Amino acid sequence: QYTVQIRYPARFPWAPPKAYVVEPKIRKSRHIYEDGHLCLFHKDDKTWQSQTTAATVMSWVSLWLHCYEVWEETDEWPRREHDQVIVATSY
Repeated sequence: QYTVQIRYPARFPWAPPKAYVVEPKIRKSRHIYEDGHLCLFHKDDKTWQSQTTAATVMSWVSLWLHCYEVWEETDEWPRREHDQVIVATSY
C-alpha cells in the first residue's frame, strides 16, 4: 500500500504536476528524482499535454509503482527505458 501526493505547479495545466510516494518513502530507485518526485515520462517525448487529466497521471503513478516493485524483486526495470541510474532520494 502506498500513499501518493500529487503537487500541481502554478503554471498548471501548461506544466505537469509532480507525484511523490509519501508513505513508505522511496529511498532509492530508478526513474525518480533526488527530491522524490517520480519520473513518469521523458520531458522530450511530449507525453504531457495541457488536457492530460489527474486520472491519467494516477495511471502513470500506478505503472511506475508496478515497475518499482518488480525492480525491487528482480533488479530489472520491466520497461524499456534507457538509463540504468539508481538515484538515492533526499525527501
